[in-house]
This record gives sequence, structure tokens and C-alpha cells, in this order.
Amino acid sequence: MPRTEPVVPDAVVFGAVVAVITDVGPARLTLSRIGARAGLTAGALVQRFGSKRGLLDAFAAQSRANVRDVFAAAAGRHPADPWGAAVEALVAISETVAGPQAFAHHLAWFALELADPDLRPYATGHAAAVHSELAALLGDPAAARHLRAVHQGAMVVWALDPSEPLADSVRRELGATRRP
Repeated sequence: MPRTEPVVPDAVVFGAVVAVITDVGPARLTLSRIGARAGLTAGALVQRFGSKRGLLDAFAAQSRANVRDVFAAAAGRHPADPWGAAVEALVAISETVAGPQAFAHHLAWFALELADPDLRPYATGHAAAVHSELAALLGDPAAARHLRAVHQGAMVVWALDPSEPLADSVRRELGATRRP
């Protein structure tokens, strides 16, 4: 009888990509590790996405779509407070980082995206999606750039001194910025 792979939603596979990057960093990101995390074989991932690059392309597209979902959910919870919704969305985006080592792995992934011309569109696409959502929510592209910069800086500062949960640190730093 032929072996069949379980039906695993793309969201589970993409969650496995994030988990593997978080746990071991990009240098050790393999289809085998992703598959094991998602409950699939590496072969099933190749069959489904065509290649590791195909999986990463699909992951990047989904990541940009998730940005929209995160901002929409935050806006729904704070309909009369766009600034509060923006802060909540940025905190939510940070939640995959569980500690300084995980942050280092995400930074290594980001560095790889910046250095590799084939991967760079992943980083720029995600950044553009965050900026677009912030600018639409706040009605101010300059405020959106400012919040993005504070958000990224807050994460770096937290990684150097993780004396409180990342979400608390990011929320405090973003809250200390001036509302437009």
C-alpha cells in the first residue's frame, strides 16, 4: 500500500519555518527540520513547494499577508485608538522572539536576506507591508517610519538587556514615543 503524507495546512508548515529559524537559525534551516516540525517529510515539502526556495517564497508571501491580518485584528480591538492599535500590532509582530538567542537567529535570517539579492525581496516586502499598514492606520507615513525605527531599536535594546518580557519592553518603548 502506498504511503500517504498527512494533510497539513500551509499555516502549520509556515509556523514550522518560523520555529526552525527561531530554534536553530538560518544556517541550519533545512527541509528535514521544517518537515519534522510540521509532521511531514522533506520529500513531501519538495513535492508541495517544488524546492526549499519555493517553500521560502510561499512563506514570504504568507508573512506579508499575516502582517495585514495582525494590523486588522489590532485595529478591530482599538477602533477609536489608531496609535494603540499600531503599538499592539508591533508588539504582536515581535511575539515569535522568545529570548535573546531566538532574536539572534532572527537577526541572522535578516542579515542573510539583506546580503542575498534573491532573498532581499523577502525583507523589503515584509518591511513595506509593515510600513503600509502603519501608515494607513496612522494616516501619517512619517509616524509609521518613526514607529518602525523605535520598534526595531527596542528589540535590539531588549536583546542586550532581557530583564523583562520582550512584549513589555517593546510596548514601553513604543508608548514613550509621541503620538502624532
